[in-house]
Amino acid sequence: RGKPKTSHRFHCTTFQLSILFQFNHRDSLTFGELQTNTMIDNDKLDQLVKQLVSFNVLALSKQSVDGVTKDTEMQVTDLLQLNLNYSNRKIRVNLALPLKSESKQETEQAHQSVKDDRMLVIQACIVRTMKSRKQLKHSLLLAEVMQQLQNFQPSVPAIKKCIGILIEKDYIERLDGENDTYQYRA
Repeated sequence: RGKPKTSHRFHCTTFQLSILFQFNHRDSLTFGELQTNTMIDNDKLDQLVKQLVSFNVLALSKQSVDGVTKDTEMQVTDLLQLNLNYSNRKIRVNLALPLKSESKQETEQAHQSVKDDRMLVIQACIVRTMKSRKQLKHSLLLAEVMQQLQNFQPSVPAIKKCIGILIEKDYIERLDGENDTYQYRA
């Protein structure tokens, strides 16, 4: 709106564009109005608006609730204003930066969950192999497990750890006098 001194070309995502389109007829909107008009998920809209605020395209006025303002999350009453005095040395401005999809803790939990699931898959493979072969040398058991698991390539230490767990659970045992041979226990 209005005649800017210099025109800028924004490269942005569809979601960012839908937010910016809301300011075609009004200079300011509340976060709640944006949420209602765009129908974007609350968490995603929060990230998108904060991104546009960080680029100085929008200005944020935090509305206090009971005299306390929260800096972490956007509130429905927070007022967003289009920055009519936007300036940038670049004519082409890239606003399309990737959103933070997961926190570091969530990523670590996902990796740990995958690791635990893989350990269970390795254990199941060892039990299946030992159940069919009854007795097997350590090197042959390692080779058989690596051959059977096609979805991922397990590491030798992971297989050894699973063998140790299965020995503790009494699924398999070492033969007396032969430390490198395992026997299935029914």
